[in-house]
Amino acid sequence: MSLRPFVCEVEPTCAKLLFEEGSIADCAFILSKGSVLYSQEPAIDTCDSETTLESDGQLLCEAALWTEWLHVGTLEALSRGNVLAIQVSPFVQITTSSPGIAHITVEYGRTFVVKVRKAIQEQAKSATDTCSSGTEFSL
Repeated sequence: MSLRPFVCEVEPTCAKLLFEEGSIADCAFILSKGSVLYSQEPAIDTCDSETTLESDGQLLCEAALWTEWLHVGTLEALSRGNVLAIQVSPFVQITTSSPGIAHITVEYGRTFVVKVRKAIQEQAKSATDTCSSGTEFSL
């Protein structure tokens, strides 16, 4: 079994919608080249209503890997680039196929969800697809 991430080529002359608010998150994204625009209404304290992200390997919508997630904002490509999409179903199949890897990924996922919930409660802020303040940790 192999994890086959989808690499999306974006044309520079037209914006490409990668996800929109209210849609089911079936991928996490890594921006490897180009730029994207993330917008969320209403804006929350830690993020502007619109944020331009440049290619820096940033992981977007990591929550999709660890919980059932609905997008709370919209992500559009602004320039030609590469976006790596990690599909949830193959990711789960691969990471749970070996007991050693399964133990680590399940523990990471549980901890991630607890930290997201705690950050939202303590900071009285809404969830976002890009900002993961308070979720940084190591196992």
